[in-house]
Amino acid sequence: MEAQADASICSSRKLDEVEALLERTKAMKGWLEVAQECGCATPAECALFDAPDDAPVDDGVGLRLVKVEGTDCRRPPSARA
Repeated sequence: MEAQADASICSSRKLDEVEALLERTKAMKGWLEVAQECGCATPAECALFDAPDDAPVDDGVGLRLVKVEGTDCRRPPSARA
């Protein structure tokens, strides 16, 4: 009976990890779909990339996913550095 409880606890943890991975994968797919249509001239113009005055990205994170509405990834002119 104890082995069954251990398996249940382990599978619950793993399921949570997989759910988090799926959410990140969906977000990354959306980012890539918008980036594929990007017409921005520079990264400063594009909301898909950190603005020059944004806090630095955590070293443990290879890519910070930025959500944009629709397929237009341009920053508003007032937000460009």
